[in-house]
Amino acid sequence: MKTVEAGDAADQIVNAVRRNYVEITIPSDLYYTNKLYNLMPVNASKVMLDFIQTGLDPHD
Repeated sequence: MKTVEAGDAADQIVNAVRRNYVEITIPSDLYYTNKLYNLMPVNASKVMLDFIQTGLDPHD
């Protein structure tokens, strides 16, 4: 996954606010991945995240 500079992200956010967008994805490459993830039932999305090992699990 590519990284996004803070200034570039801020520009995209300001642009989205000005255009009254309800939702944006930063980085934009993840747009379809995000949509697919939101279509899945909660348990399926948890299994998928565990499978790809995103490292986003809470730490003790």
